[in-house]
Amino acid sequence: MSKDITNIDQHEDDSFAGHAEEAPVHEEIIIEAEIETPVVDIPAVVVETPIPSAPKAAVSGADTDEVYLANCVYKNTAARKSLTVHHLQRRLAELGYNEAMTDKDGWLGDETKTAIEKFQKLEGLEPNGTVDEATFLAIFKGDMNVVPIV
Repeated sequence: MSKDITNIDQHEDDSFAGHAEEAPVHEEIIIEAEIETPVVDIPAVVVETPIPSAPKAAVSGADTDEVYLANCVYKNTAARKSLTVHHLQRRLAELGYNEAMTDKDGWLGDETKTAIEKFQKLEGLEPNGTVDEATFLAIFKGDMNVVPIV
């Protein structure tokens, strides 16, 4: 609340115009008024800023590498190494999930799965360690080194 102070000059005899023998009675009155200041709650706007990727992390020699959701297979016995999984591990490490760095060999093993589960939990996704479309796109959001293909 704030106070507004207003001065009002009050004259007892406003008909005094030009009479030297009579002086007007001059009294100052101070009026204090409390003014309600409305409080408005404005919700905060949360702007999600993707975490930038490391520069020049493409492995193929091109500006970007294509990464495929279909290649994110846990303990894939058909393909021991995958460029997609390599980028998945690199990106998880960039996002702060360092378990993926200990497993960074292009093969989706236990440490990478643990990093994926932690990422999913913090992102509000089902923390199952499986790379589904939502998880895949969320991990590579803001990564300028890859083109995610689902």
